Amino acid sequence: MVQCSIKAVEFSRSAADFVASLPRALKKTIGQAIRELALNPFLGIQLKGRLYGLRKRRVGDYRILYHFTETTLKVVDVGDRKDIYR
Repeated sequence: MVQCSIKAVEFSRSAADFVASLPRALKKTIGQAIRELALNPFLGIQLKGRLYGLRKRRVGDYRILYHFTETTLKVVDVGDRKDIYR
């Protein structure tokens, strides 16, 4: 497993609002996926087209869209797979 030195996780307003609105169990699952991404941000798949530069992580029917630098993981959006790419 690749280890990175991510020291901070930042959320966009829309991502933070969406996660806050989720039921507790789903919030916990998404939170665990984000913690895993902080340890290894390469777990997600590189996106193409208009979302080039972002990566996605699948969590059930939900997707986490993010990008990262050497020290920061930025969660750009979290949403249902049917709506997230619009």
